Amino acid sequence: MSRTLVGRETAWTFYKNNFQKLVSIYTLESRRLGIAIHSIARSFENES
Repeated sequence: MSRTLVGRETAWTFYKNNFQKLVSIYTLESRRLGIAIHSIARSFENES
């Protein structure tokens, strides 16, 4: 899903809208949550 512009924007919007819920489920120390955030953010890195 995050390979397209719409997919990346959808994933980022979901993350922003659900951040507190994700933290309550996974905690800030969660490696999974960190990897997901890094993956979403990195997908925007090469965008011009």
